[in-house]
Amino acid sequence: MRNEIKGIVLAAGVLMTLTGCSRASASQSAARTTSPAMASAASLPDLKSIGEKKKDTYEIAIANDTGRDITGFATKEDGKDSYGENMLKDTYKADEERYLYYAMDTAVASAGSDSSLKGAYLNFTVDVQLTFADGTTAELKDFPMSTAKDVTIKKASDTDGGFCYIEYQTEDKEQVSTFDTEKSNYDAAQKAAADKAAAEKAAADQAAAEQAAAAQAAAEQAQAAQQQQQQAQTYTAPDTSSQQSGGGSTGCLDGFVLN
Repeated sequence: MRNEIKGIVLAAGVLMTLTGCSRASASQSAARTTSPAMASAASLPDLKSIGEKKKDTYEIAIANDTGRDITGFATKEDGKDSYGENMLKDTYKADEERYLYYAMDTAVASAGSDSSLKGAYLNFTVDVQLTFADGTTAELKDFPMSTAKDVTIKKASDTDGGFCYIEYQTEDKEQVSTFDTEKSNYDAAQKAAADKAAAEKAAADQAAAEQAAAAQAAAEQAQAAQQQQQQAQTYTAPDTSSQQSGGGSTGCLDGFVLN
């Protein structure tokens, strides 16, 4: 009887050991195949935050894959003229993952005061301005606060322009990239900047040409005035003394006697 019990206990121990190894192996395999940048917010514990977590906030897992440290993260809702305050309390390091919290009531307030409309904001977006450690900035247009669950901020190659864009996963597990949209925004901004620079250069060239023409006209006028002054100083009046002396002709007809 004791031998049978020992056999049962031994078999149970072996089974538990094999089961534990199997679970550990499965866990390790899952850890290896899950991308940290695209992990769900629920599976990313103990991460720093961007913004403050409170009731009715959007919660997004966000990874910095730009290769650069980010010191500023500010948002601008539709209808606003400028970006808000920096949502970062410390440097958002390259390759770091965080939670992004954005107040849902802000989204509601941006369109109306009726809180019952909260569920209708399925496409609520904001513009995001990133500030890097060197002081340069980048914009992310129409950041999907209400639809994105897992976001990776990426940087395009220098050949493409070095602009920033995001890749994210929706609630429906759809993978989305804003590369093409941000590329179009970048090209449009570059063209606008080039057009502005060309217009400013043309205006500067026109002003310089007008200034040069005015200076030339002034110089020619000054030269003409100087020549007139020199001519006046060197002018000699005609000698009329011979015509006024007593010698010479008396004005009478010589040899002619009037009777």
